Amino acid sequence: MFGDFQNLDATVDRFSAAVSLYGKADFNEALALLEPLLRAQPADAQVLNLAAACCLSLDRLHDAQTYWRRAIAIKPDYCDAYNNLGVALKELGRLDEAETCYRNALTISPKHAGAYVNLGRLYAELGRLRESETAYRHALELQPGDGNTHVNLGVLYQNQMRLPEAEAAYNSALATNPTDVNAHFNLGVVLKMQHRFVEAEASYRQALALQPDYFEVKINLAHLLLNVGRLEEGWALFETRYDPAWQQRKVAPPPVDCPIWQGEPLAGKSLLVWPEQGHGDSLQFCRYLPMLKARGLAKLSIACSPVLQSLFETIEGVDACIPLDDEHDIPSHDLVCLTMSLPHRLGTTLATIPGATPYLRVLPARAAKWKGRLPDGGVKVGLVWAGDPRPDQPATNAVDRHRSLDARAYLPLLRVPGITFLSLQKGKTTQPQIDTLPPELRPFDPMHDVQDFADTAALIEQLDLVITVDTSIAHLAGALNKPTWILSRYDGCWRWLHDRDDTPWYPNARLFRQTRPGQWDDVIERVTEQLGHFAKQSAAASTMTPDERFLAAVDCYENKRFEESLTLLKPSIETYRADARMTNLAAGCSLELGRASDAEAYLHRTVQIDPTHSDAYNNLGVVLRQLGRPGEAEQAHRKAIATDPEHAGAHINLARLLESLGRADEAEVAYRRGLDLYPDHAETHNNLGAMLQAQGRMPEAETCYRRSLAIKPDFPNACFNLGIVFQTQKRCRESELLYRRALQVKPDMLEARLNLAHLLLATGQFIEGWQLFECRYDDAWKADSVRRPALPFAQWQGEALEGKSIVVWPEQGYGDTLQFCRYFPMLKRLGAAQVTVACQPGMRRLIERMPGVDACIPNDPHVTPPHDYWCLTMSLPHRMGTTLDSIPSSVPYLSVPPDCQPRWKGRLPEGPKVGLAWAGDPRPNQPSANEVDGRRSLDARAYQPLLRVPGIVFVSLQKGKTTQPQINTLPPELRPFDPMHDVQDFADTAAIIEQLDLVITVDTSIAHLAGALNKPTWILSRYDGCWRWLHDRDDTPWYPSTRLFHQTQPGDWEEVIERVRVALEQWPACERTPA
Repeated sequence: MFGDFQNLDATVDRFSAAVSLYGKADFNEALALLEPLLRAQPADAQVLNLAAACCLSLDRLHDAQTYWRRAIAIKPDYCDAYNNLGVALKELGRLDEAETCYRNALTISPKHAGAYVNLGRLYAELGRLRESETAYRHALELQPGDGNTHVNLGVLYQNQMRLPEAEAAYNSALATNPTDVNAHFNLGVVLKMQHRFVEAEASYRQALALQPDYFEVKINLAHLLLNVGRLEEGWALFETRYDPAWQQRKVAPPPVDCPIWQGEPLAGKSLLVWPEQGHGDSLQFCRYLPMLKARGLAKLSIACSPVLQSLFETIEGVDACIPLDDEHDIPSHDLVCLTMSLPHRLGTTLATIPGATPYLRVLPARAAKWKGRLPDGGVKVGLVWAGDPRPDQPATNAVDRHRSLDARAYLPLLRVPGITFLSLQKGKTTQPQIDTLPPELRPFDPMHDVQDFADTAALIEQLDLVITVDTSIAHLAGALNKPTWILSRYDGCWRWLHDRDDTPWYPNARLFRQTRPGQWDDVIERVTEQLGHFAKQSAAASTMTPDERFLAAVDCYENKRFEESLTLLKPSIETYRADARMTNLAAGCSLELGRASDAEAYLHRTVQIDPTHSDAYNNLGVVLRQLGRPGEAEQAHRKAIATDPEHAGAHINLARLLESLGRADEAEVAYRRGLDLYPDHAETHNNLGAMLQAQGRMPEAETCYRRSLAIKPDFPNACFNLGIVFQTQKRCRESELLYRRALQVKPDMLEARLNLAHLLLATGQFIEGWQLFECRYDDAWKADSVRRPALPFAQWQGEALEGKSIVVWPEQGYGDTLQFCRYFPMLKRLGAAQVTVACQPGMRRLIERMPGVDACIPNDPHVTPPHDYWCLTMSLPHRMGTTLDSIPSSVPYLSVPPDCQPRWKGRLPEGPKVGLAWAGDPRPNQPSANEVDGRRSLDARAYQPLLRVPGIVFVSLQKGKTTQPQINTLPPELRPFDPMHDVQDFADTAAIIEQLDLVITVDTSIAHLAGALNKPTWILSRYDGCWRWLHDRDDTPWYPSTRLFHQTQPGDWEEVIERVRVALEQWPACERTPA
């Protein structure tokens, strides 16, 4: 085996030691050990193979190939040496020789999976995709459990936009190795490309849980979050792009000697804003520069590409614009900030995007330079069909290919009559591409004389419309407030947000998205159709009188064609400045298009033209309220009323504003005055009813809703609100009919569906109730709802669980988990191989010891291991078909952990013991839940009649910051014993409850915990009690040892307390549990 060595044992030992060092990545030491063996005559092929592998790992490619060639010379059938030599030759760029080596390896050993894998990689690099796929598939036939090959095949499919096949390949990789971080990452990319954002996020977070410093994942997750509008977390993660620890980072930190601005005060400081990535990024985010100056900067400088300098010098607040060339030095500054970090540092959310345009303007000298140089006549439309190739940046270049077209793709547009097309395309390939078009369809091309973006801006200023793929021209035209149509790839850039055809960044821009990956034909067809309308409208508008324009604009407005209406109005507004009708209508269009700042400007112009224009003052109030300026909004509405005291809309809008400010009495006066003037306004009757209902004035609210429905019988909001009134009055049948009526008119009214679910459950109609209750986590909810966990596996819909794994996910409050954890053992009985429960930390010690629970994990989807299914806790009754007769009511189903019992034994006073809880858990961030909590909770002093019942030791089970202050309001002799300051979790509370004889509580988690422990429990329930206690019952099938004491009148707790007091005085004789 080892040449001519006298001491064979020593040689074997040396080789074994070298193999061990190689395994520890100590390649230099391994080579040093191998040196004497390499000098042997003849040298051993295995020694040469190992030495070559060490050299390859040390990037000594020429040495590696030399050793492998020597090994092959010694052993011509050395399959591994051929395969490894191919790897070295591929690294040296000698691809044909590498292919020959891989083929030789496979000739020697047709079942060498590694050679097929390497051949697949080589073919993928050469663009021989079909052969690459075949090679990978041969490898997987030989080694089906090779996760890396599944990933390689997935990447191959992904690059061909064969996304379902790529997804399947990555899932196959994860089936073999659930901790394959690259498979999780790539799966996330493919899911995002298919617009499956929740699943993609879960995959990214799973990858980060496995490798927290995986920067590519962080940046992709940032893009995803920004894409779905979760800007705050997205901007924070986006800062990863220049992390010094990321060796392949896309952005270098600014090369200046001053600290990076982290958001600290700027007053009196100097700040340098540094560019990054493409021109489009600078054009989009330079809008933030005036906001920086407004923070008190002494000096604001921006460094930029020379082609942007002249344009950026026009931005308000910029003191210096420094071109990045060899002729200009960068002066010192106090702070520096990257351009695309400005949204993060300034706390931009979806609601606060600074969308006012234009924020760039054309220099007068450039406007003069280009005046008269464009063709006369027709509607002028600028075209851009391709981005900027960057062959030195493979990832960016791949995106550019997806977003770019060939000029010939625009042929259908170029055939639309009545339009003069201009090319705004720049680059070496522009003229050759234009030359491929029929001569009569070639756009006018002025770009050979364009020196910089200021020139391009001057050209765009003279156009009526810009049609462009997603390039810097889209941002330039948007920043100039020019109507812009952007052709976007299927997996569009994060900045355009998901599933929108408008953008808050550029109010005058419109998105035309691919409906399928890589398919531009449908996009071009839609753009062509819209361009035809645009051309006809523009042609008609050019011959109209101002009055005709106005009437046409009104027609467009009434038919919800707001952009067209604005296009008709703008020439007249610019020419006939004294026409307030037009500016007011333009404001209405702008408001409908979400351009509140534009609307405000138009309305200010309107009241300048006509100071008696009450409609404009009223509309200005609406706009100012949207812009978060309620004081100015109130002034505007009052000005409208002062101008026209009988302006019903102004009174109504003032009422809405005052109500939002908590000034209910004033709001009511304004509502009623508005209704005096406009008694048939159904919406206002409904709004007044809602405000009265919030004050508990139910009969008056009912009257308002009935009036609303008399005017508009199918008004879903009034049906819904009247249904709530009836539900709170226990008029269940009437309430049900109203909810169903609302849903008949508006089937997607989630609030009505959820309330109907609660009502049906309260009346024992479980089958339909549970089904409707599933709407609680519908993605269409805006707020105050249950969010489904971002987990990368299927939601359980009731499928067979035999041999499967399932994770149960918590929701809403602790009480929900305590009530429905009774279903966890049932999952195990259904055959689940693994039942995992995600729960809040305070629940863990109780839940983890339940029968059938295999694991208890934190409720964090980012660290949840893969399972076959997930299910929300409160969906379990639905999935298991629970009816009123089949409620699993066996108690106790929770027990006190053994380690808790010694800690609490003997700590409570002697005597009959009754636990008390008087309040729920306030949730100020969930308004509807907080409102319910206010109606179910009492003050501790309300329990004084109970605390005076002699012979009982009262124990507080109340937890929270207000507990001790409330106890201190009681007379000292009535204060309950309070052990709760030592309670760490629900297991401790359970240990206390176990020692009690009775628990008296409002409808909180304590009620469920005591019931689950089978402790006698009395629940004080509000008049419109929670659905789970069922209607008109003082017992509950959920907890056999529990008794309900319902309010007999809304809000009246005194009568309830009196009944409880009487029962408590009788209790020791008939209900006391032996100690």
